[in-house]
Amino acid sequence: MLQIVGMIMGLIEPTEYMLWAADVNFDNTHDIFDVIGIVEIILADDSITDTENYYITFNGDGSYVDLDMPEYSTPWTIECDINKNGVTPFSHLVTHSDGGSGIRLEQWYNNNQVGITDYGTMDYFFGYELPAGIWKHLAVINNGQQMKLYINGNLEGNIDASVDCPTDLIGLDNELGAINSKLDNLRFWNTALSSITIETFQDSLNLESHPNLNNLFGHFQFNNPEGLIMNSVDPSQNAINHGGSFEQIFNRDVGVLSLDSPQTGQNNYGSNENIDVTIANFGTSAIIEEFNVSYTLNGGEPVSVNIENTGWGIPANSTVELSFPNVDLSFSGVHHFQIYTSLEDDEYPGNDTLDVYIYQNNNTVGDITAFETSANSDTVTINNNLTEFRILFYTNDIFRIWMTPNGIFEDPAGTDIVVHNQPPIAIQTSDEGEYYKISSNSVILRVYKTPLTFAMYETDNTTVIWEESSPITFGEETHQYLYRGENEYFYGCGMQNGYFSHRDQSIDIRLQISSWDDGAVPGPAPFFMSTAGYGIYRNTFKPGQYDFFETLDLEHEEIRFDAYYFRGPSLKNVLNGYTQITGRPFLPPRWALSFGDADCYSPTSNVVSNIAETYRELDMPGGWILPNDGYGCGYTNLPEVVSELEDLGFKTGLWTEDGVDQQTWEVGTAGIRCSKLDVAWIGSGYQWAFDGCRQAYTGIEANSDARGFVWSVSSWAGTQRYSTVWSGDEYGTWEYIRYHIPTIAGSGLSGLNYATGDVDGIFGGSGPTYTRDLQWKCFTPVLMVISGWAPANKQPWTRGQPYTDINRDYLKLKMRLTPYMYSYCNIAYETGIPAVRAMVLEFPDDPVTWGTETQYQFMSGEWFLVAPIYQNSYERDNIYLPSGLWFDYWDGTQYAGNQILNNYSAPLEKLPLFVKGGAIIPMYSEMLYDNEIPADTLTLDCYPHEESSFTLYEDDGLTRQHRTGSFAKQTFNLYGSENDIQFTIGESMGDYEGKYENRIYRPQFHVDSEPASLTLDGASLTQYESLEEFGNATDGWYFENSIVYVKTNWLATDTEFNIELVF
Repeated sequence: MLQIVGMIMGLIEPTEYMLWAADVNFDNTHDIFDVIGIVEIILADDSITDTENYYITFNGDGSYVDLDMPEYSTPWTIECDINKNGVTPFSHLVTHSDGGSGIRLEQWYNNNQVGITDYGTMDYFFGYELPAGIWKHLAVINNGQQMKLYINGNLEGNIDASVDCPTDLIGLDNELGAINSKLDNLRFWNTALSSITIETFQDSLNLESHPNLNNLFGHFQFNNPEGLIMNSVDPSQNAINHGGSFEQIFNRDVGVLSLDSPQTGQNNYGSNENIDVTIANFGTSAIIEEFNVSYTLNGGEPVSVNIENTGWGIPANSTVELSFPNVDLSFSGVHHFQIYTSLEDDEYPGNDTLDVYIYQNNNTVGDITAFETSANSDTVTINNNLTEFRILFYTNDIFRIWMTPNGIFEDPAGTDIVVHNQPPIAIQTSDEGEYYKISSNSVILRVYKTPLTFAMYETDNTTVIWEESSPITFGEETHQYLYRGENEYFYGCGMQNGYFSHRDQSIDIRLQISSWDDGAVPGPAPFFMSTAGYGIYRNTFKPGQYDFFETLDLEHEEIRFDAYYFRGPSLKNVLNGYTQITGRPFLPPRWALSFGDADCYSPTSNVVSNIAETYRELDMPGGWILPNDGYGCGYTNLPEVVSELEDLGFKTGLWTEDGVDQQTWEVGTAGIRCSKLDVAWIGSGYQWAFDGCRQAYTGIEANSDARGFVWSVSSWAGTQRYSTVWSGDEYGTWEYIRYHIPTIAGSGLSGLNYATGDVDGIFGGSGPTYTRDLQWKCFTPVLMVISGWAPANKQPWTRGQPYTDINRDYLKLKMRLTPYMYSYCNIAYETGIPAVRAMVLEFPDDPVTWGTETQYQFMSGEWFLVAPIYQNSYERDNIYLPSGLWFDYWDGTQYAGNQILNNYSAPLEKLPLFVKGGAIIPMYSEMLYDNEIPADTLTLDCYPHEESSFTLYEDDGLTRQHRTGSFAKQTFNLYGSENDIQFTIGESMGDYEGKYENRIYRPQFHVDSEPASLTLDGASLTQYESLEEFGNATDGWYFENSIVYVKTNWLATDTEFNIELVF
């Protein structure tokens, strides 16, 4: 009504409705008598009282309201008053029961326009972006063919589509897509309101005269601060609040909305800058008296402007733009404004002051103006004209350089990524004239004075490890620049499809999944390490780009700088430091290392007869199944399906497209033990993906005694604590195999121990590509197939013979190698060193391994060299064998190291696979799934060469008891020479539930000739002349085809035993 008064007084441009409504006495004129009439109406309106009024607010953390309303199709109208708290990647206003359809205040993803989603079909946009910080009336109308958006009664856009009325939720019940807004007066109509009706009643609290009152089926005014959200149309349908908070609407409330000029990101601040500010009347009454708006710049004297009484003042829920006298900002690229209002009797002071820093683009850190060491010598503070730095050493070889341009040391990632919580250690400092020296027992950090730059040195203070080529620059982006060594190579940066060695490359530290092929980045990580013996982790969720050219340019899109530095000198020690700070890779349940299968089955029970029983009938290994993998698939009779699959040796997991809100029941009651997170939920990456992985992982552990096991298609630093990361939805081709070899090996160089791609992709595929892809992935920790998207399903028997038999053989070999792989997974859990290792990780001093010459091969653990076939060929070229002695796994042929093998024969059934001399490979008996039979017989496949050892790790394979010490380690030592071989079976140290007190050991030694004797603890063992005799004996040995097979009787696992072969 105040708008109408303003129109009558000539202050506001009239609308058609306002011209009609303003003629209160119907005399076809607009005059003072109409104003008097409006005032009388206001005074008589019972809905306008002095009682307190509230709205509900959501802060983007996943809070929502369950509306508990019936579903409607079309036509419909939804109205509300909305005030966005800020800009988010995307957010739901109201959501349909399908979990995705509805009205989005900000459409997917980083679009920020109001939109409509028809889940699984299309995201639509109205072409209008709601401003943040000011109330707007929003109405969406759906007449069955077209949807229209009205803002403050004005048509802003339309969409030629239709969706059912979203009546299930306000917001969305997870953090991705969560509402981050204030909300009031939410109304649902089962008709398409006319535009004049929307305009007429948009501000009305009393709807008694509304022409469509009988069509109102939901009305929520949020006026009960105690938490009850009442539907005034049907009190039996009161909504349930999950985290929304109530805030009062005040009568007199003026605040500062924004600093409009100058802004952060300008190239340079000048000597005559405009100072423009917007204030807002957030209250319900017009402000007609005078008051001041003031600001201080960098703590200086206040500058004020007066808001004069213009007669009608500032209307409720409106803004005023103010201009102050121009000022000189050219003297610095960083400025601090405090802007405040001074309205007398303002009822809410919380928005009276805006405290904001602005930064011009491309500020350069200048000269040091102050260098101070804390009293306990654990923190160094450095100042210059623009910024402040802190230097903190957390260990002798891990330190942090932390910069703020405003004196406030913020860590937006909080404790999400960094898990290290120990205080910094004491260090030594000294003034060396040209630079300050900060010393630990492992490294020296030089801090040059003019200009401020950093360099890391060995403790001799002579040997440089890395050095900045120029000072850090900051603005909308923050850059660090380093010199590159003449022969320096770089690794890490997360899962980078097709890449592992980054010299002369520009690497995106940002999600790139418009396609999932070579060059995609499904799992970026702000971390890299160098052959110069260091690594750097940037502590942020912001995207960036690392250029590894002659000068390294390390950039992230934020104003702050926060980096952790790790001194090796080995790459393995760098990984150890990085995962000490960001968390170790999780140790999965042992069954997770077996073959996984995913598809959609309707009803869910079909998975038992159609798939699980077929695995067993075909003698095919398989350990876990996702029976609901498909959009809209759902599940039925889940507890019964889980039980039936368990009887067949399969654990059950669930695919999820929109969250894991049912985990309490799904895990705790139904018994599922794995979650696979779809791109529809966590595909936005960064913190969204990180939080989704954490939520799924901790949900499994909170509702069972099991370990979390999660698969995610997006990741960031720290995700290694929670999830397997797979590379996306791709086609099964030879090219797919080719670029996945460096993808998986490179992922391990960022601490991702569980990184993979679907066997033969999710689309396409063929018999040969399936088998070749499966072969090499059997030497990685985890693998899975996803059916339902290709002409032929992806089970290992689908392509028929000879593929079925070959696939079975490799899956059985993988199962036998479980103790080998599980031990290396525990090494990753303890140190961050992955099971799948790029050649440079095992042979860092060999220049051949530094670049891309060895990108199509890798080490599985320390002992297997895997060279996959990635072309339609029965030969493999360019297999590099580093120094040492190498055995062909299939026929025992020995090769000297430091050579390249070409034309290596590799028929379909043969994966090029080599074993490094000295290997001790533990193997269980043949099983189709984990724990099918007791693992009380342990084969030890030995390749004697000089001195070597292997430490076997075992625990119960299921629970989290290993985290409190319930595990055992057993070290085997091997020595080989021309004259004898000595093999020690060490004592198994530690205990866990189910540990074997006694075990049969079956060592087998790859040798050049038959030994003259073989003893166990000095006592001769019987030699048998035939394999049949040996098989029937309780102990003894047998020689055939350059292999000595040994069998012991039952031996106590808490006792050491020695076997000696004499030639």
